[in-house]
Amino acid sequence: MSEDSASTTDDSLFSIFLTNTIDGAVIIENGCIKSCNDSFLRLLRYESRDSLTGRDFLHISAEYQTENVSSESMFHSIQKENAKNSSFRFDWLYQKADETSLWTETTITRLDSGDATVLLLMIRDISLQMELEQEIYKRNQALEASNVGLNFVIENLAETQGQLIQSEKMANIARLVAGIAHEINTPAGISLTGITQLLEESKIVQRQYEDGSLTQDEFEDFISSVTELSEMVKGSIDKVSHLISSFKRIDITQSADEEQPVNVKTHIGGTLYCLESSLSASLSASMIENHIECAEDINVIIKPELLSQIISNLVINSIQHGYGPDKHGHIYISVKRESANQFTLLYKDDGCGIDAEHIHNIFSPFYTTRRKDGHIGLGLSIVYTIVTQGLGGTIEYIDNEGCGAQFLIKVRLKEAQASISTGALADAKSV
Repeated sequence: MSEDSASTTDDSLFSIFLTNTIDGAVIIENGCIKSCNDSFLRLLRYESRDSLTGRDFLHISAEYQTENVSSESMFHSIQKENAKNSSFRFDWLYQKADETSLWTETTITRLDSGDATVLLLMIRDISLQMELEQEIYKRNQALEASNVGLNFVIENLAETQGQLIQSEKMANIARLVAGIAHEINTPAGISLTGITQLLEESKIVQRQYEDGSLTQDEFEDFISSVTELSEMVKGSIDKVSHLISSFKRIDITQSADEEQPVNVKTHIGGTLYCLESSLSASLSASMIENHIECAEDINVIIKPELLSQIISNLVINSIQHGYGPDKHGHIYISVKRESANQFTLLYKDDGCGIDAEHIHNIFSPFYTTRRKDGHIGLGLSIVYTIVTQGLGGTIEYIDNEGCGAQFLIKVRLKEAQASISTGALADAKSV
């Protein structure tokens, strides 16, 4: 076969390739469209080559590309780059004949044609991929926002590590870290699985679309799947956000307000009153009444938030674990002054109590017998940290042989000499 004959055969094969490929192909000479294949017409929804031949390439491009860069400016830069590298790829946004947009992956190749500047552009539809990438980007932004909060929590945990080591019940840092990892891992794993599946399904749909085998039912199934996976990932992100809020409370001893004179009976009454407002549904369902036994003149110097957190967590623990939904019960809080600066607080309820096998773990972080119900086991751990680290006191569980839970707290606090009005909230309230 002669050299001319071989060249003719190669040209024919090249022509056959351009005619039959599913990718769009267009030849541009001196900035104007010289020719294109049927796939290019189909992708841009033009009826004939005559409607494109001779037109400026920028006339079929969107006015702006990514980041509000004009097509003219970007194409000028592409031509400069093309002068250095004979072939390379880039994303390009076209305007179809019906004035809708089309994102493509475009490969540009400079052809040797004497003095004329001849370019071959091969385009592939990536609209669906771009839409999915935008959706994934938004969800990644949400995940990153959650991670900022999680990083803040981890930093706080690191700062309190020294204090935790000094406490017998809080010495096991490895367990604390493992607890966090366990709680975060499940929703994070679900999010990763959902995003991975979404990417895989999008690739399948893209291939089906490109080869023309995508049916309407398959496309509708894909949209349904995208919605379901998106809702699943959002639910997992919400779970992580909830966990982060709970973890922040671990460092309450450092974030509480400044010490100030507090009337103990008034403050406990106010805390219970706030609980009645914020947890009205749970409290009403449990039909719990509270009773406070405390002298009117017990005034101490304390960080008020610490006392509120102790009472709140003990009450919530009783409601969640001590009573059934239709169980009527009572909570008793007794405060006594043992000496000028030593006070005891006895907290008890008449619920179901705590089984003996669990008592030695109740103050450990992330220990709960109701994880399947969404509990993460931080309530009593927070109380223990506040009493021992924030107030320098002790707390012990008193086994009442199945007749309710009892906690005895002993602390040394500076007694406030100034008279503090107890006010209306000093009275014990029915919840």
